Amino acid sequence: MTFCWFRMGGPGGYVYRKAYVEFFYSAEKLNALVEKCKAFASPTYMAVDKEGSSWISNVNETGMNAVT
Repeated sequence: MTFCWFRMGGPGGYVYRKAYVEFFYSAEKLNALVEKCKAFASPTYMAVDKEGSSWISNVNETGMNAVT
């Protein structure tokens, strides 16, 4: 597999390709998925309920999780 590199920003800046998945899940299944994600170093996740009152993530609230 060959990847093209795109530079942006200042000298040496890069845009990295990142897989992104969006879906709807029950709270119970979400909790099981979060537990499975803990076994891996690279996946980041953010989940919120439809009221916006419950937020679950392994990225802190001021951290970055770029989705392109």
